Amino acid sequence: MKRWKRQVFVIVMILSLMTTMAACGNKDAGGESKGGEKTIVYGQGGAWNRLMPYDLIGMFSIMPNEKIFDRLCGFDNENIIYYRAAESIDLSKDQTVFTVHLRKDSKWHDGEPVTAHDWEWTFKTMAKPEFEGYGSRGFLTQFAGTDGSGTGDIQIKAIDDYTLEMHLKNPTTPEAFFGSYSYYYYVLPKHLLEDIPVDELGTCDFWDNPIGSGPCKFVSEKPGYEVVLEAYDDYYLGRPQFDKLIYRVMSEETLSSGLLAGEFDVGWNTVTAEEALESLDGKNGLHADLVDNKINIQMVLNNEKFGPEVRHAFELAIDKQLIVDSVLKGYGEPVCSALMPSSPYYNKDLKVEYNPDKAKKMLKEANFDFSQTISLGASNSDREKMAVIIQDCLKKIGVNVEIETGDATTLMSGARDGSIDMCLLQSTTGASPTYLMMDYVTDGVTYCRVQDPKYYDLHVAVNQCVDKDDRIKKAWEMQKVLYEESPNINLVDQDIYMVCSSKLSNITVPNNDKCWEWVVK
Repeated sequence: MKRWKRQVFVIVMILSLMTTMAACGNKDAGGESKGGEKTIVYGQGGAWNRLMPYDLIGMFSIMPNEKIFDRLCGFDNENIIYYRAAESIDLSKDQTVFTVHLRKDSKWHDGEPVTAHDWEWTFKTMAKPEFEGYGSRGFLTQFAGTDGSGTGDIQIKAIDDYTLEMHLKNPTTPEAFFGSYSYYYYVLPKHLLEDIPVDELGTCDFWDNPIGSGPCKFVSEKPGYEVVLEAYDDYYLGRPQFDKLIYRVMSEETLSSGLLAGEFDVGWNTVTAEEALESLDGKNGLHADLVDNKINIQMVLNNEKFGPEVRHAFELAIDKQLIVDSVLKGYGEPVCSALMPSSPYYNKDLKVEYNPDKAKKMLKEANFDFSQTISLGASNSDREKMAVIIQDCLKKIGVNVEIETGDATTLMSGARDGSIDMCLLQSTTGASPTYLMMDYVTDGVTYCRVQDPKYYDLHVAVNQCVDKDDRIKKAWEMQKVLYEESPNINLVDQDIYMVCSSKLSNITVPNNDKCWEWVVK
């Protein structure tokens, strides 16, 4: 296995800091701090890239950012919208305009009111060329006036202080749209940022001490290790029951022992189902709760390099059940769709097929070059184990694979720029049939380097359906095409058990998180 070269000095310094702090003890770990404060310590298996909500890279970045900054709405596992900053959303007859009625009781953490002018300024500023390449800025491409990178004269405007008008490129519904994108649109404080030159805004000091309007206020940050937040008393959906929320980075090996020792109250997502049930549940007051969502493990492939016949041949050659049995220890299932199996949009007619003989025949018919060596990225121990199985499966049909390991951010960048041919990534399953829609754009750079606009257009067709039955039909058709052409390969769904301390309950996976509803003793 080839190891990626990293900035060793930084890693050593972070590990040294973690060791030193553990040795010195931590007053916030596992219980109340001085003065009876209720503190929740949330372990993360990786670090956020920064506290800037339009530069998010993965769930570890979303988790602290969406506590500090507010968004219009969220969605639950039935794909039903729940409102946050929005009070209601009206849809135009042609389904291309959202009229968003904002709450009048939303306030910035400095006490100023949040208005539609903040939202308008945020969208128009983030659509400027200076922010091209930011991690989640590309999701602005859905709005009229923007190009494939999200840049342009975005058609979003404040009608009055509490009414926002949003013009879309394609017809859709609020449920379909925000079911896919709700956690990528956040509001920024115009009154604090508008006087900063745009070319300096992305790197200004504000992001070192950010002020938002979400359920938590920023307190402090040790980049790459810890961010400390506190409950915002005036959050309109209710003050969270904790006083402090600390996100702390830990290694895979640290979380279980930390939970048992009372150093963490919960973590995401390095505890396997087997470990949660056999080693943690019921120990030292811990409880392991199965949640509705699953972790979907995908293998993304360079679509520019591999055509649909080759990609699907790879899928047929992989023994997905072996991954479930040997790596997940039975706590999961092989899949061929990224949707939650309980979603009405999930195509139950699709069946996982393992057929290496058929796969080898397909490669020969596609004139596949068997002399080449293909790279496969894997970023943690479980993914490395999966990668070894995939390597062996593909070897049986004559395909040579070299496994490359490293941190997730580096490998994801390699998939995007094409320097890695294939990479194992994960997401939490969603109920919305189009929640991964942006993975299939062709005028931006995706992890699969998608070339065929058909896959994105299929998602658009689903979102244009107003009638639920029509939408289900289109969603089933879309999943059938995605499986047969394998622009990415859905391997397995992994069971998720949230392991929490005795003082924390009613918590779910981060992308459906409502920290103001957590029960904290």
